[in-house]
Amino acid sequence: MAVRKAGAVVASKYRLTRRLGSGATGEVYECEHLAIGKRLAVKLLRIDLEDGPEIVARFRREARAASAVDSEYIVQVVDFGADREHGVYMVMELLVGEDLEALLARQRTVEPDEATSIAYQIARGLARAHGAGVVHRDLKPANVFLASRGDEDPVCKILDFGISTIAKPRPTDHARPGDGGDAGGPGLVLGTPQYMSPEQIEACDTLDGRTDVWSLSVLLYEMLAGEPPFPDRPSIVALFADILRRPAPALLARAPWVPEPLAEVVHAGLERDRDRRIRDAVTLSHELARALPGAVRVSGRRISIPDAYERDASRTIPAPPPSESAFEDEGIPISVGPME
Repeated sequence: MAVRKAGAVVASKYRLTRRLGSGATGEVYECEHLAIGKRLAVKLLRIDLEDGPEIVARFRREARAASAVDSEYIVQVVDFGADREHGVYMVMELLVGEDLEALLARQRTVEPDEATSIAYQIARGLARAHGAGVVHRDLKPANVFLASRGDEDPVCKILDFGISTIAKPRPTDHARPGDGGDAGGPGLVLGTPQYMSPEQIEACDTLDGRTDVWSLSVLLYEMLAGEPPFPDRPSIVALFADILRRPAPALLARAPWVPEPLAEVVHAGLERDRDRRIRDAVTLSHELARALPGAVRVSGRRISIPDAYERDASRTIPAPPPSESAFEDEGIPISVGPME
């Protein structure tokens, strides 16, 4: 196995230029495409993990799930493969900025307008993923990247679909043979404890987009209050018991500066009973835009909610096939309905 360092070439076409960081399963490098000179990022699976079939399968799943969803708010994967010298690799767009974890470590809380805009963008990315049948299952601050765009506001990018799953249709949905699929299998609990939904903790075998709605609501709560609704406990068992049995502490009691309509949206996303929770990421994005009019901007422009959505918000509409889009590029909704 060749040494990974600046100047090394992966798959005969990506020259490593500098190491950007590392995680539990891989190392990330900036690289240059030798043929066209484009700067990209390449994630290389850790050498000591390449003999683990489950780790390799997760790495492949991350690449396939992210590349299956076309959204400005999801990191774009452009290539995947195995190099004889450097092992399994995944090539992505190169992002400049910081993740939400770093932002919260530096300033603890985020102003309501900015937090709402961040959550709105994440919800839009989730809506596209859910429309393609992909449930993320591991939303947390480290998996949200705030990518710089020069003088414009940062754009949020959802990272790491390594434990994503294919949503199994609800009984009222139009099921197709072969629907479903899971990164871990029945009864296996996967995710980051503080951000896991009750049904995820219980290893429910019918997870759908509502589990991501819960996790995003936890993220929004944390941005506003400076801590998640269910902070760390001495044991995971105690933490899981809190999530399963206790209601989320009132956001306004911890963060009285938060506008009441926004706090109501957060708590609607933290309903333990998922049938009472905000039903999908599309609805969550609209509720956020309603809660703080003017706070949500897309490509530097304020968005608005069409009157038609106000009239039809209570309707249940079958999810569109993955080829249909719930949003135009300018951020104005053109269709509404569950996208699990």
